[in-house]
Amino acid sequence: MASVQLANINKYFNDGNQALKNINLNIRDGEFVIFVGPSGSGKSTLLRTLAGLEQVSSGTITLADQDVTTSSPRDREVAMVFQNYALYPHMTVAKNITFGMRVRKESKEAQQAALKRVISMLQLDGLLERKPRQLSGGQRQRVAMARAIVRNPKLFLMDEPLSNLDAKLRNEVRLSIMELQKDLACTMVYVTHDQIEAMTMADRVVVLNKGQIQQVGPPQELYHFPDNQFTAGFIGTPAMNFLPLQRNGHCFRLPGGSSLQLNEQLSRQLANHETVTLGLRPEHIFTTSNDCRAFQNQQTCTLPQVNLKTTITNLEMLGSEFLIHTELDHNDLKFRHKNNQTLPDKQAQTELYFSLANCHFFDQQTGHRLN
Repeated sequence: MASVQLANINKYFNDGNQALKNINLNIRDGEFVIFVGPSGSGKSTLLRTLAGLEQVSSGTITLADQDVTTSSPRDREVAMVFQNYALYPHMTVAKNITFGMRVRKESKEAQQAALKRVISMLQLDGLLERKPRQLSGGQRQRVAMARAIVRNPKLFLMDEPLSNLDAKLRNEVRLSIMELQKDLACTMVYVTHDQIEAMTMADRVVVLNKGQIQQVGPPQELYHFPDNQFTAGFIGTPAMNFLPLQRNGHCFRLPGGSSLQLNEQLSRQLANHETVTLGLRPEHIFTTSNDCRAFQNQQTCTLPQVNLKTTITNLEMLGSEFLIHTELDHNDLKFRHKNNQTLPDKQAQTELYFSLANCHFFDQQTGHRLN
C-alpha cells in the first residue's frame, strides 16, 4: 500500500470549465479517505485524476513516493470500483474476477490462490459459475470489489459504489467495504454524495464544492467544528439551521425582533461585523428552559440561554423522533422531538430555547466561521 500526495492540482475541460481548483491533499498509507460533495463539486473528476483516467492541467500526483502525474492507468498500480460495476456480462463470476490476471498472463495457480482468498473474504461461495445477470446488486458489487483486490494494488479507488443499491443492501455492502479496508489495511479513496456514508465510514472526509476543498478532517471534527457555512450545512442530518443576524448596538437582532446578548469573547470575535449568520443544529434546540439547562449542565456551560417565539409549520416522522419545522420571520428553524412525547399542533405557537455555547457564527459574505 502507499501514501498519496496531490500538489496544486488544477483541471480544465476543453470548454474552459475549471473542474478542480488548486487541490492540495496528503493521504496517509492505510488511510480510508472519502470525497464528499454535491453534484458538480469535482469529487469524481478528482478520483479519475488519481486513476489516470483524466489528465490534470497542472500540478503533481505522487503515489508511493513516485510521480505518476503523467503515468497511464495501468502503470499506476491502482484498482477502481465503478458505480455501474463494469462486469463482463458473458463471463462467469470467476472469469470476471481473474480477467486482469489473465491479461497480465499470471499463472493459473496464482489465479486460483487469488480466487480462494477473495471468495471467503467477500462471501462469494457458490457464485463462481454464475453470470452477472444471475446476481443481485450487492453480489455484483462484491464481485467488482473482488476483481480490484486480486490486482493487489497500491491504492483502491471507489466511485459511488453504493448508489445503485437499495437501502438495506447499501447498509450491508457499506459494512463489507469497511471490514475489507480494515482487513487489507489498504489505502482507499472513496467518492460519494451521501454525507451519511462519509461520516460513518471514513478516517478523514474531504468536503468539496465547485472544485475546491472546503475542509478536510475526521468526521467528528467536521461536524462540531466546521470551517465554513458550506461544510456546516452539508455535514449533518438533519442540516444545521441558519438565521441572519443584524447588529443592534452591542447586541445582534434575531429574526422576529429578539436581541442576542453576547458574552465578552463573542463580542470580540464579531466586533467588526454588522451582519452575521447564526448556525444552530436541530439537536441543540429545546422546548423548555429546564431541558436546555440540563443540556448546559452536561457541557458544564455557564453561557446564557436564548429563547424565541416561533410558529410550527410542519412535522417530519424520522422513526424514533420527529423533526419539527417552525417559522421565524420567514426563516425555517428545525428541532428534534422525541417520538414518545406529545406532539405539538401545526400552526401552534411555541417557545424554543438554546445556548450560546452551541452557536456557530459565519461571515455572511465569505461564509467563514468567526467563532
